[in-house]
Amino acid sequence: MIRTAVAALLLLACGDDPHFGDRCSSHAGCGGGGFCCEARECPGGFCTEECETDDDCRADAACIELTTRDRVCLLACSTTEDCTLGLSMECVEREGTRVCANE
Repeated sequence: MIRTAVAALLLLACGDDPHFGDRCSSHAGCGGGGFCCEARECPGGFCTEECETDDDCRADAACIELTTRDRVCLLACSTTEDCTLGLSMECVEREGTRVCANE
């Protein structure tokens, strides 16, 4: 019973994708299906996912086109304080949605 509870808590802590927001220098560092965003909008490089629409992203992210023409999931935000991935990002408006990105 205790093992089941601990396993459930670990799964909850990981969320949808344990690599989302992790720093990276290549796609390999982001696990299966991950994408290392190294565009100007992604300071220092961090793991995300490629997408076509918001439905392809986690519930707390939005699908945004980068300057590189790639579409990736970026963390949604209301204020810069919401951008807590440990990277220097700001809450900026892109495509009518506020997301954490480098201006």
